[in-house]
Amino acid sequence: MLTSQSHGPRCSCTWSTVRLADLGPMLRRAASSPGGHLDSCSLCRPPCSSESAVVEPREPRVSGPSTGTRVAETSARVDTEALRREHPIADIVATYGIELRRVGAALVGRCPFHEDRGRPNLHVYRRSARWICYRCDEHGDVIRFVQQMENLTFREAAARLGGDPSPSTHTARHRTAFPRTRKTPPRASPDVVWGHNEHRVLAAATDLYANQLLTHGPALAYMAGRGFPRELLARFRVGYATGGEFIPYLRWRHLPIGAAIRTGLVTDDGREFFAGRIVFPELRQGRPVWMIGRVLETPDGQPLGHGPPYLGLPGCKPLLGWDEAICDLRGVCVVEGPMDLLALRLWGVPGLALAGNGVASDKLALLDQFRRLYLVLDQDAGGEEGTDRLVTHFGSRAVRVRLPTGVNDVADLAKSHDGDQLFRAAIESAVDSACLLEDGAHSKGRRDETETAVSMTDATETGADRRDRHPG
Repeated sequence: MLTSQSHGPRCSCTWSTVRLADLGPMLRRAASSPGGHLDSCSLCRPPCSSESAVVEPREPRVSGPSTGTRVAETSARVDTEALRREHPIADIVATYGIELRRVGAALVGRCPFHEDRGRPNLHVYRRSARWICYRCDEHGDVIRFVQQMENLTFREAAARLGGDPSPSTHTARHRTAFPRTRKTPPRASPDVVWGHNEHRVLAAATDLYANQLLTHGPALAYMAGRGFPRELLARFRVGYATGGEFIPYLRWRHLPIGAAIRTGLVTDDGREFFAGRIVFPELRQGRPVWMIGRVLETPDGQPLGHGPPYLGLPGCKPLLGWDEAICDLRGVCVVEGPMDLLALRLWGVPGLALAGNGVASDKLALLDQFRRLYLVLDQDAGGEEGTDRLVTHFGSRAVRVRLPTGVNDVADLAKSHDGDQLFRAAIESAVDSACLLEDGAHSKGRRDETETAVSMTDATETGADRRDRHPG
């Protein structure tokens, strides 16, 4: 079981009352203490000064040789003053998507090192080239900011900024150094290519959320009520984001927060993107490449969270379920959402989910590899429009499947004891109708087509057999 107690140090005084969003500074202090335990935490000390008494932070006084100091004193020295001049702190902060606005002598934004709600607490000072968060007490210069965002050493952060003549091999894993001069804050590219750290962060999120679902009663009960047994959820790494634990978990795993922000898993104000949602990762060769989250609902279908029913990570969304579907090119069921795809997986039916009702041109080329496309999009206006577009593009190879009256999507059938049989009957009826409409259709062609569809829906076991193996 994955719990906060098993993934970080204990504070001997107030662990039971510590909010997970405040664990970042505690974890970093515990890393250097014997046994990984804390005698006290930030919540035991007097709070920071109020905004009315805020003064610009001074250069911190170092009482002993820190890791960064020891590194800097060996071999070639790093010209920190030059790095501060060439990389204005406000511009570097902006590269991580943190919006800053002027308040007095400071530029103020939301701190990425804790869940910064309400009034923003990150203050950036151009004159001294320093920054400080008056909530979590993180502070430093531009090098320190990159260190914290990317989980780097002093010299690696300097190399990331382009100021180290001999960067380490760890730094080479990052994409590029920052430009030496910036006149305007940069804008994020819409086509961001994820690197090594981004994929490590995505894998960490998959691990955390999968464990959180299996220990979260309401989320697990919701999925069971929709017809999905625990074993099926574990097999496909379906998870749940409780919110508030992901950043401390990244720190415990020594993974960079900056990579989490770039993937979209963490917003620029330190919130978890999928907080309060069931999370479906798309796995390719067992490794996550994308995620989409769905809000929980009450038994009568009312959402328990804010925002749209589904939220996906930014960037190009893939076809969900590709690794399984590509194993048999005779035919595939095309559905809209990840819950629909999970229902197909429950019955052992090959399927692909579009994560919507629209298909980009590059995804059309992928779908073109299949001999038959059984279109089972939602039975609403949007689903009908999406089905019409696919039928127009693929012609007679695309078979429109009608679900039973009153059933909106495939996922609705998962909670019915005979849902798999109803789905099989819908496929057979669609095949019969399609064959009758095709010119020159004859009995043998209809029989072959029906047998192919039936064998696809039968897969390796019936839905009843699968439910016997995976009791809810």
